[in-house]
Amino acid sequence: MLTVQAVVNGTCSVSNANLNFGNIIPGANGEISTAIDQGATFQVTCSVGVPYSVDLDGGLASNGGSRAMTGPNNELMQYQLFQDPQNTIVWGSIFNGSP
Repeated sequence: MLTVQAVVNGTCSVSNANLNFGNIIPGANGEISTAIDQGATFQVTCSVGVPYSVDLDGGLASNGGSRAMTGPNNELMQYQLFQDPQNTIVWGSIFNGSP
């Protein structure tokens, strides 16, 4: 009798997306007085039945819980990432997906 066996491991992939805030001209004191609303999407695709989690950290210039990016002279610009188009659900460290 021949026994055949195979193990198929679950996999996940993430599509990459770029988020570009565009050219920003700060005010006289270096402040940015209006919110800049830009959007980008990414997609997580997993094998059927594979649970997943998404971890978005604070970025390369984060300070505690604030996300920030650095400019050419090491100045910081804070920003936030949201899960929804209405900007009401902030991306935390972990989002658990289900199969």
